[in-house]
Amino acid sequence: MFVDPKVRTRDNYHGMKHKALAPKKPAKDYPAVTHGSRVAARGRQKANKMTDAQREEYFRRGMVLIYGSGLSKKTIAGH
Repeated sequence: MFVDPKVRTRDNYHGMKHKALAPKKPAKDYPAVTHGSRVAARGRQKANKMTDAQREEYFRRGMVLIYGSGLSKKTIAGH
């Protein structure tokens, strides 16, 4: 006859208290600087120097590229 020495109650049932640990993934080996990261940095620098009017104009042009030229001013004004 087998008797379990540890009485499992709701308070000390250890199997349900802890989550199962996921295996660790190896760290990605990304390069520190790439051509794309340099281009993106230059783009952010230029965007930070723009005035509000320039931002609105570039936004309008982008919306026209995405959705076409049939947008009214009222549609674009909310952005």
